Amino acid sequence: MRAPALAADPQLEADAAMLREVLAGFDRLELMYEEARQIMSPGERGFFTPEEDNQIRAMQLAYRNYRLACWDVIWRYKDFSSRRTTAWDLRRFIVGYAAALRLFQKSLRLVEIAEFDPMLRRKLNEPDRKYDLKSGFFEDVLISYSSVYNYLRMVAAGIFWRRHRRRVREFGLEEDPVVGWLVPVITRERRLLQGKFWQILGKRLRRDWGAAWRLFIRPVKLLRHESLRGITTILANLDDQSKYKRGIGTRALAHIGRVLQPGDVLLIRTEDSITAALLPGFWTHACIYAGTARDLERLGLLEHPHVSRLGRVIARQGPHALVVEAVPRGCRVHTLEYALRADDVMVLRPNLEEHAIRDALVEAFSHVGKPYDFEFDFNVSSRIVCTGLVYRSLHGRGPISFQLTRRLGRYCLSPDDIVEQLLASAGRGGAAAPFSIVELMLRDGGREAVQVDAALRSARLARLFEERPALL
Repeated sequence: MRAPALAADPQLEADAAMLREVLAGFDRLELMYEEARQIMSPGERGFFTPEEDNQIRAMQLAYRNYRLACWDVIWRYKDFSSRRTTAWDLRRFIVGYAAALRLFQKSLRLVEIAEFDPMLRRKLNEPDRKYDLKSGFFEDVLISYSSVYNYLRMVAAGIFWRRHRRRVREFGLEEDPVVGWLVPVITRERRLLQGKFWQILGKRLRRDWGAAWRLFIRPVKLLRHESLRGITTILANLDDQSKYKRGIGTRALAHIGRVLQPGDVLLIRTEDSITAALLPGFWTHACIYAGTARDLERLGLLEHPHVSRLGRVIARQGPHALVVEAVPRGCRVHTLEYALRADDVMVLRPNLEEHAIRDALVEAFSHVGKPYDFEFDFNVSSRIVCTGLVYRSLHGRGPISFQLTRRLGRYCLSPDDIVEQLLASAGRGGAAAPFSIVELMLRDGGREAVQVDAALRSARLARLFEERPALL
């Protein structure tokens, strides 16, 4: 049976592309640990050195970020039924099931590595406010991913897969350009998961019969919000956006749209987004305003190769204003309205000549299509995070010079770092200052965001910075 002509599904395509990077990231993370284990020797001396501690924390945070990315996908495609067998439904199931299998298998690998290593287990359970890690991180993973109850939920999905495996072949989904590569992933992960789960459970039965027995009889949620900053609520709101009223409402969005100019940097806070969980701090996202297609034409950018290759994407948005941003599904061009589904926003205007703004926008567009950097490593240029896009587009132009901060052995820049450096340069006026604050709109309690008077902006920003959660 030939594969039916399927309508475009941009969300599914974006999720499958993100999953390709996440699955590779899990493998890269495991390799990093194996290499680190050859060097580390905390058991011999009785403690982790600061460098070893940083390595462990970096890998722990990378695992957490990949875990969140998988849950973003799993949650979207979590509903399946034996009566739904259209090619469209099976494609969605393939993406969600592949994400669940890889997450489950890699989480069991973490359990296998750390459960009976007392020092590593204690380290992974330690709270660390600096890195926004609460106590009991490893115990959450252990309970969630070595529960027989939860494993049986995966078995139910496996039964659905086997029941409809033939339909997958009939629809030609093994050759599907979007999800076809995930079919062998599912085949491989199913085999690995089954063997690893019962191996780990058997080891626990031999060492701790009571704890193992409790996992037989105790249903446990696969995802516990205590260690992930309320991520269950975040994911639920992704399913039903009507449950959460954004701070940036229609009037605020219209006002911001009127004051923006191409090249402006937007710092954004969104309470219920995946990036809010990935990036500690008050400001959790950054993007670059590109303007409308007419603005790009006026700047002579529509014909530039880095921009013209995205001609269809830009044309599809019609007269809408556009931003370039790096989000978990990759570096993309989105409408301003899409990017500002947020609660708070600050607009920074680079103090640059028009030719420098033009060059900065070209640089920003050149990164569109890159996968998201869940590991926040600015030395890697093949992946990019939101602040990495701002850094690579604007650093070194005119008076703009960002200072990267070394965290966990890597140099990076957070949105709050940008604010801190902005406040530090407040004494420099005019063209000597890297940015001007064009607008600051903050959520007023539970109501819509309101403008902060220009005379109060610096003081309000300083207070926000002092009260911010710990930086990554």
